[in-house]
Amino acid sequence: LLQNPVQDVKELTFSWVIPYSGPLWRSKPTAYISHLLGYEGAGSIVAVLKQKGLISGCVSHDGNWIEGSFSLLNVTFDLTERGLDHIEEIGTHLFAYLSMLQNSAPERWIFDEMKKLAEIKFKFQQDMHPFDLCTDMSLNL
Repeated sequence: LLQNPVQDVKELTFSWVIPYSGPLWRSKPTAYISHLLGYEGAGSIVAVLKQKGLISGCVSHDGNWIEGSFSLLNVTFDLTERGLDHIEEIGTHLFAYLSMLQNSAPERWIFDEMKKLAEIKFKFQQDMHPFDLCTDMSLNL
């Protein structure tokens, strides 16, 4: 049985296996990096790649893949038609940005921004079942 695709998806995903980040739950270093990688403000990697017409969006997330063993860090770019022909350029920008982050100390104001965004998200989220709410809150400690 053949069917037409519902959506034409053009994504480029970069994934890294990183040390398990569970013990670092207070400082959340992978959440910090994910926040910066997904940031769309002026001067960000997302803004630059959008301005060049290479991507239409970006999502970055981290996760504990195997508890106690390792974590994953993923960056997914939604590509434009032009972006399909410039994958290497997108990668070059991404790795240059990661290099810049490695050479920069964490900034307090970014943690404060992340905290404020989490508070807003919690305050205005849809009602959840108590079991789901408890699980979600414990993951965000």
